[in-house]
Amino acid sequence: MRNETRWVRSWLTKVGSAAVTGALLLACGGSGGGQGVLLPEAASPQTSGALGANAAQASTVNAGGKVVEGQGTVTVPKFTFAPTLSGEQLEAQKDVFQPVAVHEWGTFTSVQASDGTDLEGLHHEEEPLPPFVHGRDGMCFGNNKCMEHIPQGVTQKMETPVIYFHGSATRPLSVRVDFPKGVISQWYPQAESYGPAKYEIGERVSGGTMTWKVALAPKGFAPPKVSSGDIWAPSRNVPSAPLRAQGEDESFIFYRGLGSFSLPVRVTSSKDGSVTLANGGALRIPAAFLLKVDETGGGIVSLGDVSASGKAVAQANVPTKDMDSFLADAKLQIKTALVQSGLTEEESLAMVDTWSVSYFHTPGLRVLYVLPRLWTDIILPMHLDFVPTQIVRTLIGRIEVTTQAEEKALLTVLETAHAQGVMDWELPTIPEIQRLGRHVEPKLRAVRRLVTEPKLAMWLDSAIQGFVLEM
Repeated sequence: MRNETRWVRSWLTKVGSAAVTGALLLACGGSGGGQGVLLPEAASPQTSGALGANAAQASTVNAGGKVVEGQGTVTVPKFTFAPTLSGEQLEAQKDVFQPVAVHEWGTFTSVQASDGTDLEGLHHEEEPLPPFVHGRDGMCFGNNKCMEHIPQGVTQKMETPVIYFHGSATRPLSVRVDFPKGVISQWYPQAESYGPAKYEIGERVSGGTMTWKVALAPKGFAPPKVSSGDIWAPSRNVPSAPLRAQGEDESFIFYRGLGSFSLPVRVTSSKDGSVTLANGGALRIPAAFLLKVDETGGGIVSLGDVSASGKAVAQANVPTKDMDSFLADAKLQIKTALVQSGLTEEESLAMVDTWSVSYFHTPGLRVLYVLPRLWTDIILPMHLDFVPTQIVRTLIGRIEVTTQAEEKALLTVLETAHAQGVMDWELPTIPEIQRLGRHVEPKLRAVRRLVTEPKLAMWLDSAIQGFVLEM
């Protein structure tokens, strides 16, 4: 039994604080020379103010499954000591421990007003997906989010989380991702199940969940073809284990979604042209960057790590370079931060290349930051029916910044158009509005907060509603 105990403890050391659920049976040695097993009691992590000022980093856990370091609490799976298993029983449980590492990357996008308020209107697609991708309303085509109806109150776009598996498995593996404050709208390969059921989404998106059953290294592996310039292509440039789910092949699990929640990160602008990133959470943000992109090039400023309840300040007028120089600089800095989070070089480059257009070519001012790992586990709890050798989960928060100067300039454009008798449905023909791209709705909402004149307000409300209906 002693050898089995060392074996299990070795796996637990490698896994770290991963949340593992399902029929988990861990052999271990009890105190005072007693022998036994640990049986799981909790199915998923729960939180108590874990994103805000009362959060604690998950590092010290007491017998009740509560984090006791710091002020806040985070519930983790609890385990109960049980009698010793026989050698045959222990052997039968060894398939729980699989020589597979699980790595995930993805990004959340939000748009904030100049005072740091999260703005609604993030249900619009920014980059279309291949036609084989599944959606809640069937297959996905064009710039829609594949939703059965237009969701309300969307403040976050969960974009392209990708889950890789490194290693081999002796059996099919079950992976479930929950999205308590949102829903998963698009995915590939096909899932075993998802929720809420079609047409059962309420007025606000919530209660999302999806489960995949995957077999690694399937015979006759044949993923669908995409062009080298497709947004799908960079994710395949990672030497991960090929997989099959519901008869569909790919090198990873992909999913996207829509959320209605706020993170404790605010980006505000001042009259003097400065931009302030405020971390209102109790965990350090490992890395943050301010990027400015225009038609000729761009610039990037590292804001470093931002301590809990800390701030980072920079000028919105970021010095810019030609596009080639900017791309080389920005990609290197972002990739380095991703590698430091635990992703491989190939995974980090795949993420940077996937979002090259949105991050580095789309005009605008934006902040990119690496989420603390605990935030990821709270926003997107992951459940596995196996114990992996390692779990790495890295999300990038992307905040499209609206400065005071931009809001005032847009207000002037709108006041002029209204005075000239432009109809609200004609707004998309105005060049300044066209340049807002897929973020036109939240940007107009930022300006709407400044309007007090009744007729202008009614006209702008009608225009915003028109953009709402454009999926």
